[in-house]
Amino acid sequence: MAYETDSTGAETDLGSMMNDPESSTQPLAPDGARDGTRLARVAVCIATYRRPTELRKLLETVGGQILPEHYELQIRVVDNDADGSAREVVDAASLPPAVRSRLTYVIETERGIAEARNRALDIGPAEFYVFVDDDEWVEERWLESLLETAEHHRGDVVLGPVTGILPSGAPKWMERGGFFNKETGQTGTILDWTGTRTSNTLVRGTWMVADAPAAKTPAMRFDRSFSRSGGSDCELFRRMEDLGAKFVACEEARVFEFVEPERASLGWLTKRFYRTGLVYHRIAHDQNPTLRLLKRLLRISYTTLTAMPQLLTGKVERLVRARLQWSVMKGGFDAARSADTATSWVEYKDKTLPSATDQPKH
Repeated sequence: MAYETDSTGAETDLGSMMNDPESSTQPLAPDGARDGTRLARVAVCIATYRRPTELRKLLETVGGQILPEHYELQIRVVDNDADGSAREVVDAASLPPAVRSRLTYVIETERGIAEARNRALDIGPAEFYVFVDDDEWVEERWLESLLETAEHHRGDVVLGPVTGILPSGAPKWMERGGFFNKETGQTGTILDWTGTRTSNTLVRGTWMVADAPAAKTPAMRFDRSFSRSGGSDCELFRRMEDLGAKFVACEEARVFEFVEPERASLGWLTKRFYRTGLVYHRIAHDQNPTLRLLKRLLRISYTTLTAMPQLLTGKVERLVRARLQWSVMKGGFDAARSADTATSWVEYKDKTLPSATDQPKH
């Protein structure tokens, strides 16, 4: 029997919760409900690693969500620091009592974003799983917007945009170019797997719970072989797309992301886009690499040409984008030339949890 310690210090029998028929096939009833009403679980899954200030802001903004009727909020915090550094933050966060009673905190000692996110899924079933990064924060109708889009457009996965908040002193071209923003398009826009990530993303529980009444497949999980390089989210969504999943944009469900000062540089962006090329090749290995190379060359040429008029006014952001597109192409070329490159190149070592959600646009 597996026990974990939640944020209140009480032991929770996760094994019984996952195996109890009442728990695994029916939504939880609200605290104190006596009319038999059942609420759909919405499990917000947060993988974290040594970001105390950012995590506290995220928890408190998630805790203040305004949800439609018939939904119940759960928060699952998976601390990927074996020392449990996030426990104090979770305990101190200002949350409504009803939200705190449905908050679970666990430690995942195996380092990696895929391990942490899989651990959040394994805590128990939910009608919807929502992934958000530990350096983001949300507005009070964020979840409401995601849920309404999922229901109205019958989406299996709903993605909202992310706005990067740059540190003071960041270059003006970086702000104008939106290099840390992740846009989705208008609500209802159908996306493919190349536009996916697990930053501000809702997934229907039927894809993640093997014994759910309407389960479409065996329970989907993130591929651990992508944990250190990133990309486990895109890889999972590609598998889901192959099985018929529908990806939908929700423009109203915008979240905001802190950009750390050390990330606000051309050098950091160049490495990040290079990694994107490596990972993309791994995921899309069955596609024609020559055709992909030609498409990227055309894109780089077009971006470079359209950047020239802007240079006359001192604006360099399009030229920077062409440079980053070149990095993506080089990453894909290196991965195609040597299969080991895509699996051995690691951007993050000990400083931060490797995030699979910072994928730039291809």
